[in-house]
Amino acid sequence: MLVTLTSAELLAIPFYQALHDVTQSPALKAIATQVLRDEAQHLEFQADNFALCARSRGDLGKMVTILLHWIAMGMASILVYTLHAKLFRRAGLSPLQFWSIAFRAYEPIFKKMTERFVPIETDLRAYLR
Repeated sequence: MLVTLTSAELLAIPFYQALHDVTQSPALKAIATQVLRDEAQHLEFQADNFALCARSRGDLGKMVTILLHWIAMGMASILVYTLHAKLFRRAGLSPLQFWSIAFRAYEPIFKKMTERFVPIETDLRAYLR
C-alpha cells in the first residue's frame, strides 16, 4: 500500500506542475501550487516510512523493494501520461521528461532506504522544477 500511495504522490508532481504551467486561471495556479507543496511534505513523510520498513530487510530485500516500486511507477506513469497526454504536450513535457521529473522526486526516498539508517535532511521542494 505504501508503494501505491507514494507512486501516486510522485506522479502528482509532474501532473500538477504541468497544470500550473498551462492554465490561465489564477485560482487553478494557486491550487496546483498548494498541491505541489502538500505532495512535497507527503513525500518527506513517506521517505521516513520507507526507511523504517527497510530496517527489517537486508540489502537484497531493499533492492527488490526498490525494483518493484520502480516497476509500479513505470507502469503507472505510462497510464497517467496516456490519460493526460494533451495536458503534458501543452506543457511541453514528453513522456521521458514526465517520467524523469517523477523519478527525481523519488531520489530522497531511495537515499533513505539505502543509507545505514542515518537520518538525511532532505527538502523535496528542490525536486520540483
